[in-house]
Amino acid sequence: MVFLFMYGRWGLHKLIAIHYINRLPQTAPGVFKTPLFAGLPEKAQEALAKMTPFSPRLGHPEEFARLVCAIVENPMLNGETIRLDGAIRMPPK
Repeated sequence: MVFLFMYGRWGLHKLIAIHYINRLPQTAPGVFKTPLFAGLPEKAQEALAKMTPFSPRLGHPEEFARLVCAIVENPMLNGETIRLDGAIRMPPK
């Protein structure tokens, strides 16, 4: 289901960028400490944090906010999907 959402969102993003808005970057965040994520058991949070190769921890909302600010401030960036995930790759179930 997540796969369908991700690629559906990507397709919609490209369609909007081509036909309506010339400058439409998007983000693909990894695992971040959010109020929703805080509802997971501590063991699950630790396991996901350990799966992140570069900086084995959960992302901080401030890091995501810095990326969004950089996107907005840089007029040369357009139509890109920027991953902010510490190189995490979710294993198949």
